[in-house]
Amino acid sequence: MVVSAFAANAQEVKQIAKANDIQSYKLEYIEELGGMRHDELVMILPDSSIVWKAETIEGFSLGGKVGGGFDCGQGAGSIIGYNFGVVFGYSGKLMDWDVTAGYSQISDASGKRYGAFNAFFEPSIAVAKWGKNGLQTNKFYVGAKVGLQEARNDSQFNYEDDHIIVNGTSVPTSMGLAYGLKIGYEHRQFMGAVRWGIEASAHTYDVKHEFKVNGETIKNSKDQRFFVGLTFYVKGVFHKKARNY
Repeated sequence: MVVSAFAANAQEVKQIAKANDIQSYKLEYIEELGGMRHDELVMILPDSSIVWKAETIEGFSLGGKVGGGFDCGQGAGSIIGYNFGVVFGYSGKLMDWDVTAGYSQISDASGKRYGAFNAFFEPSIAVAKWGKNGLQTNKFYVGAKVGLQEARNDSQFNYEDDHIIVNGTSVPTSMGLAYGLKIGYEHRQFMGAVRWGIEASAHTYDVKHEFKVNGETIKNSKDQRFFVGLTFYVKGVFHKKARNY
C-alpha cells in the first residue's frame, strides 16, 4: 500500500528519509526548483524506498474570465450586460500581477447598448490564505486596476437657415483612462496548474461629448460612468517540476 504525505508533515518525512539513509533528495529538488516555494508529494513504497515529486507554486499564468456587468452613471441609463476577457500575469507568494483584455457591454448617451473593449493592469495582494493540512490552497485578495476603456463619443452637428435644416449625430469611439478596485476569492489545485476564482470589480471611465455646428466645435463636455463586473475565471500556471521517478 502506498502512503502519501504532504509538505505539512515535513518532520515525519525527514525521519523516514533518515531511517532509509536518504539524506539529499530534498536538497536536490529544491535546487532544481530554483529555491522557489513548492508543493511536495512524498510516497513511501512497500519496500520502504521513498519517491518524491514537487511543483513550484509561483509562476506565469494565462486564463479567461466570463460573467456580467452593470453600467451606470451620468449621461445615460443603467444597463446589465455581458463581461468577459483574457488574463495574463504572474502569480507570486503574496502579490499577483495581471494584465487583462476585456470586452463588455455598456451604454451610450441615448441608452443604446454596445460592446466596448478595455485593457487593465491589475496588481493584487492576498489578505488571507488557508487550506487543509496547512496547505495554502485558498486565498482572498484585494487589488487595483488602471488602464483604458473604450466609449462612444456623442458628436452632434446642427445647422439651420431659411432654406435648410440639418440635424445629425455620429458616434465614433475612443479609448480613455479608467481606474478602479477589485476583490476576489481563488482556489488553486494542489500539485497542479489549475486555479479558479470569483472576482468582483468596479471602475470609472469618462464619455466625451463634442458639439459641432457646420463642422466647427463649439462645446466639449464629458460624463463620468461606472462599470461594476462579476466574473468567474480559470487560470493555468506555468511552473517548474522536479521528481526522482
